Amino acid sequence: MSRFTTPALNCSTVPAHVQAAAFALCTSGRPAVLIVAVLMLGAGEGPQLAALFAVRHREAPEHLRGQIFTTGASLKITGFAVGAAVAGPAARWSLPGAVALAAIVAVLAALVFFAVPLARVASSAGRAESNS
Repeated sequence: MSRFTTPALNCSTVPAHVQAAAFALCTSGRPAVLIVAVLMLGAGEGPQLAALFAVRHREAPEHLRGQIFTTGASLKITGFAVGAAVAGPAARWSLPGAVALAAIVAVLAALVFFAVPLARVASSAGRAESNS
């Protein structure tokens, strides 16, 4: 059996696709469509954040959890700052273009997720059982 697997489309990737679709809707510029898009963005973010915390808690060794959660938060804030730095000039050029750029980045992130093989790793529960 191969050491690497490529993830299939499943419920863990759906929120990313919902968010990409919401960003694409934002390019319309119509107020009613923007409200629907914002609701979709929130609906996509909620499950992602909950899943992120659950996986971090499950997979991180207990003595490193604080450091891992702090490092993750720092990387997320850095990502937001980089996104804001790119979005500022893009929005000045074209607001719908900046939102379309956000949609493209979201789609590319989902594609990278499917393109990069994931190493099979035992969960922390499996590691704990094998150590006892």
